[in-house]
Amino acid sequence: MFLSYQDLGINEDEEQALPMNLAMLQQINIYVYENTVDGGYPSYKNIATAKHRYRTDLFYKPQQNWVHNPLGDLESINYRYQQYWKHHDFNVYADIEYKLCYLYQQEDYEWVGAYYRNQQVQTYNCRMKYCTRRYRIERNTNESFNNYLKQHMGFKSRPLHFYIFNRRKIREALTIWLGSVVIILLPDILVVCIHGISSLLP
Repeated sequence: MFLSYQDLGINEDEEQALPMNLAMLQQINIYVYENTVDGGYPSYKNIATAKHRYRTDLFYKPQQNWVHNPLGDLESINYRYQQYWKHHDFNVYADIEYKLCYLYQQEDYEWVGAYYRNQQVQTYNCRMKYCTRRYRIERNTNESFNNYLKQHMGFKSRPLHFYIFNRRKIREALTIWLGSVVIILLPDILVVCIHGISSLLP
């Protein structure tokens, strides 16, 4: 197992990191089905790409300057999809999932991203207390791990080749991470073990 990172620079567009990270994870057969991100990442293109290229649902807190985007309404989605009626793979009976996937393939990112972002904003507003609490907990967990890497592993301000990592610190970080994974998966592990034992009994 190894750790790596890419220094994007503080003034660069941070949203570029999201699809890059999802792609790198899938290269080693790690599939993220849901990811909590802050307001710098859920652009229309990133939302659409995460959903339809990497099968990842993004969870995020709506920003104050966000407003309902009519391009994400069903009427706009249907109208945009109809523009491709001459294409050989156009399906007059297509459902909304097919239409969204098709529009993503045509690089109509704003229509697709707006559809999911509008839903996220509506869900967040309707379940404000639950969503706010969930976002705060998950973001705090992510930031705690990120801060540990920055403070103890050298992932802070210099390129990677400036640092020689201490093996003990690497083991500590991986132990914390693996411990968290085990705690999360413990109920499922117990169910599998009990089911396996039951199948061996006469």
